[in-house]
Amino acid sequence: MLKRFLLAFRVKSKLHEMMQQDREFTQEDDESLNPCHQISISKALSFIQNPVQCCLHIHRLINSLSEDIERQKKVSDDSGIVLRKKVTLCVQIKELGTVSVSCSTVSR
Repeated sequence: MLKRFLLAFRVKSKLHEMMQQDREFTQEDDESLNPCHQISISKALSFIQNPVQCCLHIHRLINSLSEDIERQKKVSDDSGIVLRKKVTLCVQIKELGTVSVSCSTVSR
């Protein structure tokens, strides 16, 4: 049990370290992060390509979405509009802000 925990901790640490690097993933990175050659992990790493640039892109998308929601809130003049599962525009903007901060700190 302890062995599994330590392995998971090392993988998580390595992944966190790799996500801070502003460069494309290499074959060595793929081997290091995906020693069991899981197809889903390989596809995810291929999709991410450069982790810092990917986080910056997500950050821009979240900011754009937040701006759209703010505009919609002003147009509708009703911040009580429910978007999903009782989440209002105001709550959604706060949630997006939290995710946006996470993305922006990863990319620094």
